[in-house]
Amino acid sequence: MERAVKCRSAGKRIAQKDVSRYHRDGFLFECISWIVARQSSSSRTFMKDPHIAATTQGLDGLAIEMDPTEPVMVGATIFEDKCTEIRARILRARCS
Repeated sequence: MERAVKCRSAGKRIAQKDVSRYHRDGFLFECISWIVARQSSSSRTFMKDPHIAATTQGLDGLAIEMDPTEPVMVGATIFEDKCTEIRARILRARCS
């Protein structure tokens, strides 16, 4: 019985490590995505800053592009970054 408890406890530590890694990787991916979007935007593009913590929930990013001369919005981009080990299966399911 003691061995089973140790195994379950070790399994929880491994699972928690995976969750922490996923949060870290998702946060880094979100930051990279934001940097790329920022570098390719104009001075008339207004963007939401990325989350400041790896586990913050909500909209990953928002960019509003304004007309160069008029106070008119000409475009909007919503960023929803995903980090997964099974990306091909998820994309196929969502795109078919």
